[in-house]
Amino acid sequence: MTSQEIQDRETRLVGWKRIASHLGCGERTARRWEREEKLPVHRQQHAAQATVYAHASELDAWLASRTEAGASAPSASHRFNHRFAVIGAIAICLGLIGIMGWRSIDPGPQAVISGSNDPVAVDLYERGRALWLQRGKEPNTRAVKLFEEAVARDENYAEAWEALAGAWLTLPSYSDEADSTRAFNEALFAADRAVRLNPNLAEARSVMAAVAQRRADWAESKRIFEDALLQDPDNVMLMLWLAEHHRDLGHIETAKAVLREALEMSPSSPPIMTGLAMNSHVNLDPSFAKGMLETLWDGMGFETVDVWYGLWHLKLRAGDYDAAMDWLLQAPPPMNRDMLAAFTVAKRDRNPDQLNEVRSAIAAAYDQGLPAWLAYSLLDHLEAAEIGQQIARREVANGRFYLSVVMFDPMFPDGRQTEEFAAIVTDLGYLDYWKAYGAPDFCAERPQPPICIGLPDQNSVTP
Repeated sequence: MTSQEIQDRETRLVGWKRIASHLGCGERTARRWEREEKLPVHRQQHAAQATVYAHASELDAWLASRTEAGASAPSASHRFNHRFAVIGAIAICLGLIGIMGWRSIDPGPQAVISGSNDPVAVDLYERGRALWLQRGKEPNTRAVKLFEEAVARDENYAEAWEALAGAWLTLPSYSDEADSTRAFNEALFAADRAVRLNPNLAEARSVMAAVAQRRADWAESKRIFEDALLQDPDNVMLMLWLAEHHRDLGHIETAKAVLREALEMSPSSPPIMTGLAMNSHVNLDPSFAKGMLETLWDGMGFETVDVWYGLWHLKLRAGDYDAAMDWLLQAPPPMNRDMLAAFTVAKRDRNPDQLNEVRSAIAAAYDQGLPAWLAYSLLDHLEAAEIGQQIARREVANGRFYLSVVMFDPMFPDGRQTEEFAAIVTDLGYLDYWKAYGAPDFCAERPQPPICIGLPDQNSVTP
């Protein structure tokens, strides 16, 4: 067997699910690319049926050839009109670094234009989308190029402008060489162009809001979401993002009110249910959140990181450490299980040496990629808010710590009494927002955190 044959066997992708995952697209798109675009897929015939498989090297070569040569496009009758999954993308967008500047925006009524009649533009768009969903420096850079080619062919292709905005927005998170100021300016320009062509493109507006948040301009973020809802009042995803805006700023009850309204409009929406449950699971009575999270996980099969963590965290908050450990074994976490198991044991046993060892392990895990919000939350549980705030400070310095909602957990109020907490939320731009729109919910705590002194009550502020 040759070395190439060995390599091909090791990189053999069996089944449409694995093939689509490698390409960064849906199974349906992968099948269509085989049918219309000569995607290199093989079949091994058995007695009953054939096994579909592909070699990773061949798929990569196909993608590269499509990017470089602009090969034949799908038929004109196949127009792209589906929405892609935005929640994970928005999480990436909000976590970017850099100083943003607004590109001049000239307001004015625009006709609603959607899709493209140019099959080559559609093909460029679809290939760019598949690359962008792979994430990483090279796929993101290539996606920007493809989206730019798409809008160059059809300047009225709203969805391509929207995709270009998202790709520019995420580029600095993958590439140290990317000029963040230019990237965010380009993202804003493309998002504005998309919204002018089609005011109902919610994702383009979310890009604008994400850039405003990275500029610490939370008032502008609020305005963008509220203006978008005036245009599209039944868009529950916009309501979810507005709720997350309120949540991140400590207006938890306001966030929950928005989510309850959204849930009335879309009673079986997993993202809305997850948002409401996660905003409610830190209540004194978490039974509502527990029931909703169990429905999502067991009843609907919505097995996401948020739902997993919510169910595990509820067990921790109740002091049921055996149940928390069982959950680690029954539903393996999408993160370091050994560390979480050690954390659970240390939390249960209260052994000083174990606690110190786990605190150090969490700090080390953060250095190796553990999300800052999770590290902070775990350290709160271990009475190590000082270490958590050091992590938060590092994140703020890099413009990344947007999920600071973990700093508002009512179960752990001591950290909010510190000068470091006040400095962090001030640097995040929260203090200016609170002066304009009212104090966060945690200001009702006694003793009142120093950052709250002099802030207006939410009820006394005009929305």
